[in-house]
Amino acid sequence: MSYLVLGMIIFWFATFAFVWSISRRQNKLEEEVAVLQEVVDKSADASV
Repeated sequence: MSYLVLGMIIFWFATFAFVWSISRRQNKLEEEVAVLQEVVDKSADASV
């Protein structure tokens, strides 16, 4: 029975770590997209 509990704890820890990792990557990508959007907006304003 203890192996089952240990297995479940490891599974949930791995799942949490995976979701947390994806969340961090998404936040970094959102920041990068915002910076790129600013560059594109400035470029569009400069060409007008």
